[in-house]
Amino acid sequence: MLLSVAVKDADYVIEAILEVLDLKRKIYTELDKLAPKHAILATNSSYIVSSRIADVTSRPDKVCNLHFFNPALVMKLAEIVQGSHTCNLTSG
Repeated sequence: MLLSVAVKDADYVIEAILEVLDLKRKIYTELDKLAPKHAILATNSSYIVSSRIADVTSRPDKVCNLHFFNPALVMKLAEIVQGSHTCNLTSG
């Protein structure tokens, strides 16, 4: 599926690609162009903080880290980690 089709109507986009900063920054540049302006962009990274990614977007206030607790099918719980750039409404 094309990225543009996958995110065109999204309210919340969760990125879970390889832990390679340059690759994540490239994806976030594209997500920022393709996803609706209200959409929250979350990285599932436990290694790279969102502040290292948010600056390539026009919406750093809507960028955060998100981690699911395991096993995800049983533990219906996620941790949202704000950066100094993240708006409280994003993580709220």
